[in-house]
Amino acid sequence: MFNTSRNFNFDIFLNWRRKYKLIYRTDKKLLETMPQHQSAKKRVRQNEKRRVRNQAKRSKMKTLINKALETTDKEEAEKAFKEASSYLDKMAAKDLIHQNFAARKKSKIADHVNSL
Repeated sequence: MFNTSRNFNFDIFLNWRRKYKLIYRTDKKLLETMPQHQSAKKRVRQNEKRRVRNQAKRSKMKTLINKALETTDKEEAEKAFKEASSYLDKMAAKDLIHQNFAARKKSKIADHVNSL
């Protein structure tokens, strides 16, 4: 199970296991080991909250984009375009997405609306 060659120091490994703990994200994926400092623990909690929040925002953004591109009615498409472009601008302002990405998607939706 363990490497018993000369290069492997089992005492160092045991000391490392005592000093560090394994931590998991909310979706049960293993993160790297975390030192036992209060600020590091807080940083992990903050990162997890932000990750979940950003994931929800990106999901909503994708839903709005697909909704705008799938509509076939001109009035509904214009309403969906207005909502999606507003949301894309907000996400770009908060640096969740790049400004060029937002511009590209708005242009694609606008072309779709104009083709109806």
